[in-house]
Amino acid sequence: MICGYSLPLVDERACRLLLGAEPYSGHVDVCCGDETGSIVERFKARGRDAQATDQKYFGEWVKAQARMGIPEVNTRFSAS
Repeated sequence: MICGYSLPLVDERACRLLLGAEPYSGHVDVCCGDETGSIVERFKARGRDAQATDQKYFGEWVKAQARMGIPEVNTRFSAS
């Protein structure tokens, strides 16, 4: 899952890590606002299994996951 990160071309390390030549078999869900479609296309152009989430923004995605009862999302974190 990639949330709220537009993968700017200037962030070469992140692009190499996520889009680089090393193959991986994982699926990537993308939720990055207006950049979602272009990021999905960048992944697909590199032969990656990627798709846009139904939600466009991270907060919407979290709410949807919580409604579905995903345990990882329903965990409460306490601020120290």
